[in-house]
Amino acid sequence: MTSTAADAEWMRDVFDQSPASMALIGADLRLSLINAGFAQLFGYRAIPGATIRDLLPPAVAADHLALVQQARLSGRLVTAPATRCLLQLQADSTCVERCIDFAYRPLRDASGVLVLATDVTERVAADAALHDRGRRLRLLDQIGQVTRMAADPREILQSTTYLLGEHLGVARCTYADIEPEQDRFTIRHEWAAPGYPTIVGEYSLASFGHQAAAILERGESFVVDDVDAEPAMTATGRDLLKRLLTRALIWCPMIKGDGLRGIMAVHASNARHWSQSEIALVQAVAERSWAHLERVRAETLLRANEARYRAMAEKLSDSNRLKDEFLATLAHELRNPLAPIRNALELMNLAPDHQDVIASAREMMGRQLAQMVRLIDDLLDISRVSRGIVELRRSRMMLKTALEDAIETSRPLIEQAGHHLHVNLPDEPIELLADPTRIVQIFANLMNNAAKFTERGGSIELHADVLRDQQQVRIAVRDNGVGIAEGMLERVFDMFTQVDRSHTQIGGGLGIGLTLVRRLVEMHGGHVEARSKGPGTGSEFVVVLPLADPAHAEAPVATAPRRERPTIALQILVADDNVDAARSLSMMLDLIGHHASVANDGIQALDLARSLQPDVVILDIAMPGMNGYEVARQIRSATWGRGCLLIAASGWGHVEDRQRSLEAGFDHHLVKPIELGELDRLLREHGADQWVERW
Repeated sequence: MTSTAADAEWMRDVFDQSPASMALIGADLRLSLINAGFAQLFGYRAIPGATIRDLLPPAVAADHLALVQQARLSGRLVTAPATRCLLQLQADSTCVERCIDFAYRPLRDASGVLVLATDVTERVAADAALHDRGRRLRLLDQIGQVTRMAADPREILQSTTYLLGEHLGVARCTYADIEPEQDRFTIRHEWAAPGYPTIVGEYSLASFGHQAAAILERGESFVVDDVDAEPAMTATGRDLLKRLLTRALIWCPMIKGDGLRGIMAVHASNARHWSQSEIALVQAVAERSWAHLERVRAETLLRANEARYRAMAEKLSDSNRLKDEFLATLAHELRNPLAPIRNALELMNLAPDHQDVIASAREMMGRQLAQMVRLIDDLLDISRVSRGIVELRRSRMMLKTALEDAIETSRPLIEQAGHHLHVNLPDEPIELLADPTRIVQIFANLMNNAAKFTERGGSIELHADVLRDQQQVRIAVRDNGVGIAEGMLERVFDMFTQVDRSHTQIGGGLGIGLTLVRRLVEMHGGHVEARSKGPGTGSEFVVVLPLADPAHAEAPVATAPRRERPTIALQILVADDNVDAARSLSMMLDLIGHHASVANDGIQALDLARSLQPDVVILDIAMPGMNGYEVARQIRSATWGRGCLLIAASGWGHVEDRQRSLEAGFDHHLVKPIELGELDRLLREHGADQWVERW
């Protein structure tokens, strides 16, 4: 073998054993020689006689064939860096995408070209990942800058959806709210590329598939590369998305303590393979935007709370002022009747034998006691109404009868002030479905109010007319009194509010009468309005109430004639820790023909009851040692006590108080101060029963 042949053989061995992928292309542009690395890189097509066109995809093959020609003719090195190639290593295998650097070096004799191919797929991927990471960080930083100082949730959503959508090059980017434990979600904000319709609105999460909902509820992103090939997607959801021009999507859940609260989504109009970095980017944007949304919402809530607390503080200050005024008024109003009562007692002591003085003192004490009871009743009524525990006892009633009763109730106050009352009522009967007692209370309060705030010798008018077309009646109480300032027309119905009392002729009351009027009127389905042209011009209060439905008129109920009960002397035990109350009640019972004994605590009451075995026991509830409920239970447990009449005497008269008394074994519940007439009626009924049993 000659030296030249030996050198050629040596060069061939070096070519074959080189780790680089190399090949020789002859003058005919075909592969004349390839090494093992080149064959391994390009697969089964890399054989002598093949062309570059046979090895590479059509998209790049023509360009590389031109590069080979350029290198051969120019005699210079020609390169094609990072060429993306789809290579098929075996005839029956799938194609793989690789990035390859090509270098074409012409041989010295211009007979061919040396091809050097280097696989740079991993390097290109690393460079792309680094570049993508840089873009992602720049995007997140930009989002952070524009949202950090945002003061409105809409500003945050507008910025994040726009920046994310532009970055990913998608059709739209949206934000949706989800109410806890609800199937529906509402898209409240979106960014959409030009030409894409809006999808803002409400949608059913279940329509896209329970599997999709479960993925989101676990806190995982729901990723779809192609809705047509997604098994977790229902046909309904698939059709809806395609109508919305969506083929690929990423739905990223926003999770709060109580579960799924929102979704940030990106939609692509074509099928698209989402990379892990893209999915991670959507998740990062969702987390950051959610954090900013929570911050803004918390700041907004804080500002709202601060404003509310300031308003509450102002209202509390007003309430405290009104409370102080009310307490001062209450003390004044209670002292007013106490003074004449004390004077009447002194008169009775000074002139015990002067019957006219005694009679006048008794009348005075009766009037003043009635005034105190009225004040206390108003307090109890407003408390019950405010707490919603007043139950109206509705019945079909005539308005004229109620107004006449209200006039009789207010007449002493009107006559005391020397006022003139003018009544103008329709001749036709006006029927209401209402609580008669409360209707009387409404108009008695309004007329009392007019009497108090009108100077002596004034005029008060009660007027009513029917609004048949509206099935209502309008009743007005007018006066020519002190009037009401414009700013007070609505406030006069507030608790404890009073107008200027300096011109009133009679005690102004507690400032709760109009509050009670308004609430009772509203409970009847009506409304009340205050009118006045200002101070010194008088006032008018207009009440509008619904008429009774004439189609459901009730037939009058026949009542049996009352039969006087026979009187029988009863053995009665009175138990009250208020010594004077117990003693005075026992004295009254003795005077009307009964035999009364007194106890001043629960234990003493039980001992006396066991020894006396009375017919009737009147028990105060709040007694020391043993309360009235327990005494009643002990009496009822005894054989002799089963037929005993038990009457509870209490300052509390709510429905629940009466119910508790019944549960303890009481037969009746009377509210202090006990009216002798009502007590006498109960005793007569029980006495009649006793008389029947004895005879």
